[in-house]
Parts: sequence; structure tokens; C-alpha cells
Amino acid sequence: MPFLCDLLAFTTLILVGWWTRKFGVISLTGLLVTGLTFMLQPNAFQMIGFAFASVLFDIMIKIIGYRNSFDKFASSTLILLSFSTVCALIAGLIIGSIVMRVTTILGILTFAGLHAIGGLIGGIIGLILVTALKTRITIPS
Repeated sequence: MPFLCDLLAFTTLILVGWWTRKFGVISLTGLLVTGLTFMLQPNAFQMIGFAFASVLFDIMIKIIGYRNSFDKFASSTLILLSFSTVCALIAGLIIGSIVMRVTTILGILTFAGLHAIGGLIGGIIGLILVTALKTRITIPS
């Protein structure tokens, strides 16, 4: 299912961003996973959408700021859920239209919508894990 990959991806990207709080690490994670996947499965062109989404997610979080994205519960929730959903939607648009060559607008939007659902669920799981880790681990600012 298209939403499962985004669920796992954005859970991981949120954890990486929270842990490191350094611009480029989220992108590097996405590009590393893409590269490893291409080495194991050379025709996995859907990973192009994931790589683009991870870079976009990294840029969006940098623009908003790591403190706003991870330290303030209300704004963090809104920001991370919005960003993970939008980035997964864009990945779905790229994969559906370019890689899978879905020919109808409705088909592309349905496919992208399934990816967006995965991004939303991944954002929720990522937030739950970050909240749980914050109670157990103190990270220096």
C-alpha cells in the first residue's frame, strides 16, 4: 500500500530531525535510504519521490525553525503533521505521475492522497515517539 512507505519514512525523518536538529541531516537520511534502495533494487524509481520529499521536509523544517518544529507542543504538532502530510502528498504526485505514469488526474490525486494519509500517520507516530523520548532523554540545546 502506498501509505505504508510514507508512514515509515516520516516517522524516521521526524526522529532524525528531532535528534540532530541540523540542516541537511534529514535530506541526507532520505538520500542515503534512496541510494541503498537503488543498490539493492536498481529499478525502484519510486524512491525519487521519497528523496524529493525528504529534502523538501528538511527545508520546510529549517525555514520554520527546529525550536518551533520540535519544542512547542501545540505548534510542533501542527507543523510536523502538516509538513509530513504535504511532503508525502508531493511524493505521491511525483511517483504517480512520473514513475508509475498514472494517466488520469483522478488516479494521480487518489494515489497522492494515499501517500498523504501515510505521511499523516507517520507524523502522528513520529510525534508520539518524540514525546515519549523527551520524557526519557534530555538533549542539550
